[in-house]
Amino acid sequence: MNNELRLSLKSIAILAIVLNPLFASDSFKVERKNLEQAFNLSSLPVSDIDAALDYTKGAAKFRFSANNAPWGGYYFPMNQGGISQRWQIRGISESGRARYFYPYNYIKVKVPQSDEEREAGDVARYKYEKISVEQAKERIENLSQEDIDNLSPIEKFDLFKGDYNFKGTMHEKLKNGEYRDGFLPMKYWNGFCNGARAAGALAPEPVKPVTVVNAEGLKITFEPADMKALISASYFYPEYTSYLGQKTDFGRRLNKHAPNAAALDIALRTYMAKHKKAFFMDKDPTHHLSNVTIIGYDREIVKERKIKKKEYKAYKLPKNAVKAVKIVNKIEYLAEVKVKETNGETRHAVASGEHSHFITAKYTLFVDKNNKIIDGRITRRYSGVPFLLGKGVDMIWFAAGEGDYHEWIDFSKEPDANGLYPHAGNKHLDYKSVMQLINQSKIQ
Repeated sequence: MNNELRLSLKSIAILAIVLNPLFASDSFKVERKNLEQAFNLSSLPVSDIDAALDYTKGAAKFRFSANNAPWGGYYFPMNQGGISQRWQIRGISESGRARYFYPYNYIKVKVPQSDEEREAGDVARYKYEKISVEQAKERIENLSQEDIDNLSPIEKFDLFKGDYNFKGTMHEKLKNGEYRDGFLPMKYWNGFCNGARAAGALAPEPVKPVTVVNAEGLKITFEPADMKALISASYFYPEYTSYLGQKTDFGRRLNKHAPNAAALDIALRTYMAKHKKAFFMDKDPTHHLSNVTIIGYDREIVKERKIKKKEYKAYKLPKNAVKAVKIVNKIEYLAEVKVKETNGETRHAVASGEHSHFITAKYTLFVDKNNKIIDGRITRRYSGVPFLLGKGVDMIWFAAGEGDYHEWIDFSKEPDANGLYPHAGNKHLDYKSVMQLINQSKIQ
């Protein structure tokens, strides 16, 4: 490494360390409302928040057991087809890109060459053309059972619903998959990570294959990984969500709103440790999103001291705040599990720590003379240098209810001439039909 590069990296590291303590957050008074909303959405008593204001109460350590751990899922990257990826036979071409597949209602045809192209020795070009439903049915009837078993999750779902036009599949390929935006590739980190995390906590785990027969008499077997892919897509838009903090985006904007430390601390000790409910975190401090599930923590009270005068002013603390409590919390989380490892039961592996990752968050709680929390601030939200490692407590979120992908409307866009807003989700992938499959696959 040359001296210029070494100095450049050192400067970035110093800048990151200097900036880190400056990240502001909303006050606990503001964030408490969001925490109460999360409790209400999950039908938990809001009074537990008051009980947990005493920072000395609650479990110092926690990790989910196999009985209540979220299951492990995979984010199905969109630049590899998302849930239209035939994951069981996915190969890598010489260029390093995953091989893509069109559904069986399209056929590959050669584009006619001109005399000049033939004389020049140009390579023949091909395109895909759509065929009729009757032709598609005939093609599928002639497939081997192995070929049908190796279809992508969404292709199988289309056939399960009797859709030989593969509308659900084409939505994924053209809206979320490898052919989105006029065949422009998606980024490697674009996927269903948030849906996989929410589904793993809210839906039963599919653990065994389910075989169904559609109206045409076609036998379709859904592997557990197929069903996990479908329910993860369904939870891409959960029915209900609540947030602590906001997404930080280095390189585009400096968003200073970290989760409030008091709200995070109480959520860990009550929502998770007491009520055995998982919640979620974006751990990437850049414009990327990397959603993970918090599955445990190891909380240590390392120092208690008087509050400094500058802290009263900086954090607008009331006079009844008398003590600052420094806490170091080793947060345990579940990220991506390789797709073939998700093809069955995973809760025991999650509970045993087989898929665990860790970050250390340092924060200060400001409390009154009765040890009741008044406010809090995260003082070290990243492990290492955020610009380089991209790992930390960036945003906390909660989810509840059903998967809403099939009904989700994008109100951030302009309505059409009829006043209708664009449909953002896949209306051909309905939550109840996916759950119909999962309920046959789960542990009874």
